[in-house]
Amino acid sequence: MGPIAAIALCGHALSLTISVLVARRLGLEQFEAYAVSASVFLIMVSIAPLGLDKYSVRILPVLLERTDLSRAYGFCRFGLGAVLVSGMVIGSGVGLTVWWTGLLDAATTAAVIAGCMALPAGALAHFGIEVSTALGGERRATAVLRLTVPMLALCIFGVMILMRGDVGAAWAIAAWGIAWMCAIAILALDIRQLMPAGVWSSTPQFEARAWIPAALPFLAYRGVLAFLLQSSILLLSAMDVAPAAVGAYAVALAITTPVVALFTATNRAYGRRLSISLERQDYDAIYEIRKARLRWLLPMLSLMLVISLFFPYQLVGMFGFTGSDDAVASLRILALASAFTMTFSLAPTYIKFTRAHSFTLTAAAIAVVVQSVLLIVLAPRLGATGAASAHAIALIGMYGAFALVAWRDLLRKRSGAKRSLARPPSK
Repeated sequence: MGPIAAIALCGHALSLTISVLVARRLGLEQFEAYAVSASVFLIMVSIAPLGLDKYSVRILPVLLERTDLSRAYGFCRFGLGAVLVSGMVIGSGVGLTVWWTGLLDAATTAAVIAGCMALPAGALAHFGIEVSTALGGERRATAVLRLTVPMLALCIFGVMILMRGDVGAAWAIAAWGIAWMCAIAILALDIRQLMPAGVWSSTPQFEARAWIPAALPFLAYRGVLAFLLQSSILLLSAMDVAPAAVGAYAVALAITTPVVALFTATNRAYGRRLSISLERQDYDAIYEIRKARLRWLLPMLSLMLVISLFFPYQLVGMFGFTGSDDAVASLRILALASAFTMTFSLAPTYIKFTRAHSFTLTAAAIAVVVQSVLLIVLAPRLGATGAASAHAIALIGMYGAFALVAWRDLLRKRSGAKRSLARPPSK
């Protein structure tokens, strides 16, 4: 787990550097447009893979464990086509809606349309990342997502600045789109090397009627979670809130989001091991996975909290928000919420893998409603601090419920398995 954590940590530093450079280069108005369009893109790219990306981590290890190569090949081919079509349809629909309605200002509209054009590439890359993870290439997948794509985006954005001089939010988003296209080629080569040789020579067997319903809970949860994480800044920009408050919240989110990504990136390795352990009904192994994760996670979370809570003015100042109490308060609140949620972020994966989908979706939907109501009540009065508070309350409540249900279920199954082993065989 050390290499994955190191890769993700470097990726966190790189993403933070990109956010600082973009904020300083674009200025407050263009950075707000960049933040809003990035939130829209993240919601779309969570929905476009149709849940097949996350479902691949559940199904592919099981199929390969059973040496069911035809279905494994069929799933990859089906997922590739479905994700591409979905990305094109969603990107076209959102882009045309934003352009036709004129709800957003010119800078934000151009940036959102740029994100819509990049969506098919981003969706395919996310599908490829999860397939690579399912095949045991979680280190390479994490490196592509957290290092290769950001570095390419940064280099491309730098070239744009050198060639054009004055660039806006749309150009920054376009740089990410080109980076996602490059990632597709890298991931295709990785997957071809990681996939067992017999898969490519087998006859693909498609079971779309089984795969689509099985992937829908992953789609619904990921879509709701993306909305939960990104809707705050979208609602703030739509409400009668001062632009400075939107910018302050965007800065706090830009600092904490890469931290969240750091820990979710390491969950990739655990997701594959969790799927195989559940297939074997090895609940002691699942318990050990949880302990191994907490051993390295808690010290890193403690370090993140110390930096965020005791040096917030320095962090916010990197973005040009010197002396912004609203941004500092938001950063502290989001840091505490992120620490709690990342401690228990493997719990919803366990719940989805055990097919407890109704609880997962219900808890996520309740969290969205709670956050939206609190945001409407608190943001006009408290600005970015109110938005951060609404977000923190919803996230802590949701992940606390996930952790409680997952822990009780694991203890029950583990105790049942031990009783079965202790029971004398029937004559």
